[in-house]
Amino acid sequence: MASATDHDAVLRDTALEFEHWLERLETSRPFAKGLQQTRIFSLARKLLQSDAGIDVLYRHAHRFDAGGLFLGSDWDQPELLQASLVRGTLTGEGDLPVLECLSALRFLAIARGDVSHPAMSADAARVYLEDVIARNLDLLFPEATEVTRQATPMDNRIRRLLQFLVDHLGAAGIVEALAVECERVLLQRPIMIQRVEDMLRTVSRIMQDVSRTPRL
Repeated sequence: MASATDHDAVLRDTALEFEHWLERLETSRPFAKGLQQTRIFSLARKLLQSDAGIDVLYRHAHRFDAGGLFLGSDWDQPELLQASLVRGTLTGEGDLPVLECLSALRFLAIARGDVSHPAMSADAARVYLEDVIARNLDLLFPEATEVTRQATPMDNRIRRLLQFLVDHLGAAGIVEALAVECERVLLQRPIMIQRVEDMLRTVSRIMQDVSRTPRL
């Protein structure tokens, strides 16, 4: 079994390789970005496996648009993206879930003021992410069914990503969505106590953040 030191070494090496390919993406011509994009998606898939890896991705998220990470895709125009369509790509095949996760981190960077975007304000980015989270609470807090017990590695990556967004947005808008979901679960599935407890802990953590941090 790999030790914590081994995992740290793998994370460090993957993070360095990710940064290397991101730098290559930034300096390549538009017609040549496809190779870098493919490699970056592969490395991002690995980094999404852990909270520390997602943090690595977020630290570079302010570079994604300018570097052309989304060039040639619908995600290249964030102002046109619809929160109602995110679920389809998060649960899709191939690189689509990874692309959606990277896009969400880009939105988080905009919402938190780490980077400005000519067509997307910080408030608009925040509202978009709150909507995404509200529409996908079941992916963040899956019910304990036979299907969820057989969750794929990508399912776990998505859950970590959504939790990362909740932790870093710290927005009251998410609290309302979580409260509605708690009520729905208790009414329809009263035995799902653990899931509700998880959601209530998230509500408590967000409320603490809101009390300490002014709204962007």
